[in-house]
Amino acid sequence: MDKLAYHYNKKKLPGKTPGTYLYYYPCKRREQANARLEDKSYIVLEVSPQQWEMLIELDRLEYNSNHTYSRHSVRMPDSDENAMSPAMRERRIDKGIPFSYFIHENMDKERLCSSLSEREQTVLRLCEEEDYTQAEAARELRVTQGYISRLLKQAREKRFYLKNRNASKDEIVWNYWHYFSSYGETPDYTDVFVEFILRSMAGDFLPLLHWFPSFGEKTRLVNYCKSHKDVEGTDALLILLYFGLRKSELASISIIDNQWLQCETSKERLGQNVVLRKIPFTTMARKVLPYIDFERAKHTNLNTISTRMKRLLPNHHPHELRHTFISRCKEAGVASEVVSIWAGHSLSGTITSTVYTHYSEEFQLKEAEKVVY
Repeated sequence: MDKLAYHYNKKKLPGKTPGTYLYYYPCKRREQANARLEDKSYIVLEVSPQQWEMLIELDRLEYNSNHTYSRHSVRMPDSDENAMSPAMRERRIDKGIPFSYFIHENMDKERLCSSLSEREQTVLRLCEEEDYTQAEAARELRVTQGYISRLLKQAREKRFYLKNRNASKDEIVWNYWHYFSSYGETPDYTDVFVEFILRSMAGDFLPLLHWFPSFGEKTRLVNYCKSHKDVEGTDALLILLYFGLRKSELASISIIDNQWLQCETSKERLGQNVVLRKIPFTTMARKVLPYIDFERAKHTNLNTISTRMKRLLPNHHPHELRHTFISRCKEAGVASEVVSIWAGHSLSGTITSTVYTHYSEEFQLKEAEKVVY
């Protein structure tokens, strides 16, 4: 039985003809196949619902039978593996989990469920092991859905407390987190108490909270630019973010010795002259170099950059990427004077001339290595 075909057939994909489903059958001859999945050839047929039910049942029997005789990690008697549920078989075979793990898991489950009522055990089995919805479980047991919901919550909380009875502190914390991530709440309204404590402490963390959205938005921006290399404007956005340029400076960029990005610093509104400045390839910038076409960025329309930024982050402006670069460099421990050189701040006057004399290119390259976040 072809494992890939089996999992695609289980999805019950609809065919082009209404009322039909797709059935994937392995094909050894590529020329006879009409579909390919992960370099494998298949013949895809459209079958009726009745035919699909029959075929998938045959596939399931063959698939589980093959698993019974396939020993991926630990050899075990057939009788032991036959006692496993189909879901447990799939987990063991797909993930290579040793059979001993399932033995202990079953023992823990039996121990925890021994104190539950027969009705609670039945509801847990239907909803967790056999993937019944609460509505389906209610129809199966001929009770209301509200009764199933109440009984299921009661059984889970009982099991939770039994699990914590002899657990260590770390295990208890993990059990609470696992319960919360699985069901969206914790027993005895513990999640409400924790939320109250965090809210009462929020004032202490407010000075730091503004970094979290900006970090998430930066990640979203970078991931988009990486996955859409051919979209105009993505190169320019990455340059603004990782080199701290102004939009107007993009047209003058050039690469020096594969270590520096050079541009013309121009602040016409302040009446300052055009001055060349060099920004080194920082550690973070080197990670995105494969995704930047400097020549294309050089000729990108400035309005396109703004439009692309607004579509990705509606509440932000491209110039804020420059501010992010400056902030990240300072957070990484780069000398403030060096950051000023890279950003093109106050590039005229005796103070800046002294800074340029003092900080050599070798020193700036070493400072650039600090920029990791």
